[in-house]
Amino acid sequence: MVLFPYRQLLGTLGTRVSLSYQGARTTIVRRLSLTRHTGSGSRFVLETIIGTNAIVFVAWQFAMKDYQLNSFMKRHFTTSSIGVIFRRDYHTLLTSAFSHISVWHLAGNMLVLYSFGFDTLAQLGSRRFLLLYLSGGLVSSLALVAWPYVIPRSWPAYYQYDHNAIGLGASGAVNAVIAWSIFKWPRNIIYLYGVLPLPAALLGVGFICYDAVDLYYGSTRNVGNASHLCGAAYGALFYVGTRRLSIYRRF
Repeated sequence: MVLFPYRQLLGTLGTRVSLSYQGARTTIVRRLSLTRHTGSGSRFVLETIIGTNAIVFVAWQFAMKDYQLNSFMKRHFTTSSIGVIFRRDYHTLLTSAFSHISVWHLAGNMLVLYSFGFDTLAQLGSRRFLLLYLSGGLVSSLALVAWPYVIPRSWPAYYQYDHNAIGLGASGAVNAVIAWSIFKWPRNIIYLYGVLPLPAALLGVGFICYDAVDLYYGSTRNVGNASHLCGAAYGALFYVGTRRLSIYRRF
């Protein structure tokens, strides 16, 4: 999830497209092999999620030149502590998980969702996969809303965090899918930068540590580290839950 200063987003989106974002790191990973055992009906769920993200991205591009549309998109497709707690814009906890301004942010998240999503979708089925994505996005958005109120004052990040920041992006939901996949297939090989082969579990731990350090010291890249970490944690819990459910059904 990307964070924007509240005032800068309104009316200045055209100058914010090139902002760095944590989702950029997702473009450096690629699954060694992908199974394609899902049927067309199941693939439709994944393709619909990606298509919805693309549609919202296009809407943001028009919003760059239209103040009214800009205000609408900011109100309904970004989430924040102010919006959720004080304005009661609860729907943005989900809509923000389909929202990207930068083409690289969108491309990075959707590439990884597509790569990890097929195998996960084949295992979970359409309904549970959709539940994983939506609930992962919801949890990561809640983390963004709550973080300004729980961040320890002793952390360096406390004095750098913009408590009025608003966030958007599918990174939290995508991290939930990635985490589920890594817990399911920890020994799968992922190529870092398309060159260095690493076990999925090792790469996952590395990114978690990277986000955790960034969370403690404060990100200088407008990144919602709390959202990413909570999305990943939720994906791990979702895996444990589905695994226990499958074991229970066997008996």
